[in-house]
Amino acid sequence: MAEPISAEAEAAVMYQAVGVALGHWVQIEQNLYCIFAGCLGPSCARPDGSTWTGGTGASSALYSSIENFRVRVNMITGMIDTLMSFDHPDDIAIKTLWASESKKINKCAGNRNKLAHWEVMMFNDKAPMRRARLMPSMHSREYGELAFKPEPGFSITDVQGWGNSFSQAAEKLRPIYTRIALHERLQGYFKQLVEAQEQNRQWMLVNPGL
Repeated sequence: MAEPISAEAEAAVMYQAVGVALGHWVQIEQNLYCIFAGCLGPSCARPDGSTWTGGTGASSALYSSIENFRVRVNMITGMIDTLMSFDHPDDIAIKTLWASESKKINKCAGNRNKLAHWEVMMFNDKAPMRRARLMPSMHSREYGELAFKPEPGFSITDVQGWGNSFSQAAEKLRPIYTRIALHERLQGYFKQLVEAQEQNRQWMLVNPGL
C-alpha cells in the first residue's frame, strides 16, 4: 500500500499545476498576438500550408501596451469585423470561428486571474490531495465567501482542469490566424497598400519640393 502523500509534497503538486496552467495561458497570448499581427499586415504562407505571422516591433509594442486582456480581445474583434466582409465564405468562416473562440477565452480569463493573484493554502482537516487549495487573500471579501465552504477554494484537480482548458483554447485559435495568413483577398489588399506606399515614396523623392 502506497504511503500517504505529505502536506509538503501535496503543496508542491499544486504549485506545479499552477505553473503548468500559466504556461498554457502563455500559448493563448501568443496565438492572440499572431491574430492581431495578421490583421495589421502581410503574413507568410509556406508551400506546405503552414503559416507565420511575425508582425513588427511596432505591432508587438502596441499589443503589449494594452494590459487588459478583454480589451485586447475586443480590439481584435473590431479588427476582424472591419477587415472581413459579410458575404464571402472565407470571411464568414473567420468571423464565426473568432466569435466562438473569443467567448471561450474570455471565460478562461477569470481562472487565469485566480492563478496569477490567489495563493496556495493548506487545509489539514481535508483528505490527502484535497488539502492544498487555491484561495484568495485572507484579507479579501472573496476569502470569507470561500473559506468556510465544505470544499473551500479550488483543488489540484480544478487547477489541472484549467490548464487543460487553456491548452485546448490555444489550439482552437491556431486555425484563425492560419486562415488570415492564407486569405488571398486580405493578403492582396496588404500587398497593394505596400506597393502604393512605395510609389508615393518614389514620387516624393523625384518631386521633393511638392
